[in-house]
Amino acid sequence: MGAETEAKILCFDTETSGVDTDNDRIVQLVISTANGAGEVLQTWEWIINPGVEMPDSVAEIHGLTTEILQERGVSPDIALKEAYIVFADRENLVWVAYNMAFDMSILNAEFQRHRGIEWAGDYIRDVRLFDPLVVDRHRDKWRKGKRTLEAAAGHYGVKFDATLAHEAGYDVEITAKVAAKVIRKYGVATTEQQSTWYRSWATSLQSYFRRTDPEAYVDKGWPLKESKTRVAS
Repeated sequence: MGAETEAKILCFDTETSGVDTDNDRIVQLVISTANGAGEVLQTWEWIINPGVEMPDSVAEIHGLTTEILQERGVSPDIALKEAYIVFADRENLVWVAYNMAFDMSILNAEFQRHRGIEWAGDYIRDVRLFDPLVVDRHRDKWRKGKRTLEAAAGHYGVKFDATLAHEAGYDVEITAKVAAKVIRKYGVATTEQQSTWYRSWATSLQSYFRRTDPEAYVDKGWPLKESKTRVAS
């Protein structure tokens, strides 16, 4: 297979009912394979009815209201069973998520809740994981400005339509393109390296916050958050 058709990376993204990865729920999950240029080759998508009310403030962000989820959503058990197969069949690819600690943690919690398995354990040990946010932030740490997906897209010359953001399929498409450019520039760092870089960044940020709030806390775990008070970066 040529480079333009061969899958190199597996990108995934979630839309959720909130940012507490222990207790909030996934309402949309998208997984895509992409080639070395970040062009999406194949996509799987699930709209999920978690069986809980969707806060209005969150629904305004991604557009998935309680009513839409009840009408269109499948059960978490069905979605996770199907997603498990997609992930498991593609362990040879580099797994990519932007701000992976959030998506990996909430996926792991949902797999525990609905399937009774510690889903992320083997993958953390055995699969090549790549978080463009962590690598970009470490390798180009003095660059000013935000490190959102939109900001990263702008920096790496990836066209971004803000009106389509916070829809998991679009976010996966942009993540794949950004990841391809970050990989081309810096290579694929190991899980251990990225974990160390994330911890260093989080420790520094926590120290900064504690200048004004002695109790400030920033979770230092990557690719799984380490605390029971999970906060999206």
